[in-house]
Amino acid sequence: MEPQITEITEDIKTFYAHTYDVPMGIPAVFDSLAKKVPDIDDHHLYGVTACTGDKLIYMACLKEATDGEGEKYELPYYTIPKGKYLYITLHDWRNHVREVSRMFDELMKLPDVKKGAICLEDYRSDDELWLMVEHK
Repeated sequence: MEPQITEITEDIKTFYAHTYDVPMGIPAVFDSLAKKVPDIDDHHLYGVTACTGDKLIYMACLKEATDGEGEKYELPYYTIPKGKYLYITLHDWRNHVREVSRMFDELMKLPDVKKGAICLEDYRSDDELWLMVEHK
């Protein structure tokens, strides 16, 4: 696993559904989001894991296609922060979902990871998933 560095140059406004049941509740949160948003396939999809106090929260996020879209679906907003990220690419991710937690654990051990970093999943295509953590 050789991480690369990328930069998100602008904050990304998303709306989301969430779960505190990490990782078991993640598939269900994506299903609930797909039921609320009929054109989900027309959105860029992200997954964000963050620590809130002593709990993990997972947010299945859709990049807002039009202003106010989150409000239309009565879903909260989350802004993915701009900045530099370390990432690794997971190909054929649908058949390797079980590896995601382990790969994030490895990324979080790297010395260049920002303290309190979010874990960001960037679903680039049906085959390609970037697993990202914030760089110092």
